[in-house]
Amino acid sequence: NLSVHLDRNRFLLENLLNWSSTQLYDIEPLKAELNLDEFIIDTIKFYQIEASRKNIKLEFKKLGNAVGYTDKNIVQIVINNLLNNAIKFSHKNSCIEIELEDQGNHFIITVTD
Repeated sequence: NLSVHLDRNRFLLENLLNWSSTQLYDIEPLKAELNLDEFIIDTIKFYQIEASRKNIKLEFKKLGNAVGYTDKNIVQIVINNLLNNAIKFSHKNSCIEIELEDQGNHFIITVTD
């Protein structure tokens, strides 16, 4: 579907531009409350089509109500990079697991292929 592909490319380009501007201008993070479970689920949706082309299953082990105080754009850039690379370098017919772990005062996001 061409419209989905164009939307995904626009989404990735916007995130790349946001990341590059933070690198060029040394922009301070804009922290706000963010539901990480919902945020990761929404991000995974953008990669479902690409993963399905290689018959890769994306599994997310969510916490249920993981709310953190962070910069949404920075988290988006990191998750996009991890998922994009995992799909690119994973073998066909494999599985990529995304796990969110609560460490008390911070969260750990793990992507395993």
